[in-house]
Amino acid sequence: MKLYDHDIPINVIILDDPELAEENLIEDYLDTLKGCRKMSEFRSLFKMFYKDVRTSTLREVLIRDIQLKASILESTKDENR
Repeated sequence: MKLYDHDIPINVIILDDPELAEENLIEDYLDTLKGCRKMSEFRSLFKMFYKDVRTSTLREVLIRDIQLKASILESTKDENR
């Protein structure tokens, strides 16, 4: 039996270990900021990191929303059988 993409439940989203990824991201940010020689460089990098964090947060919110909607769809699909 061959498994196709449409055979996989839509509420299955595989993510890496979020806590480990967060720790690694923080360490990377700190290492980069430690290398700054000028305040303007520090400020521009900090702004870039802030935007990256906001984007990541939005992505997490959207993923949770999709997972919630998918679980609702799966439960209603089971009820209709």
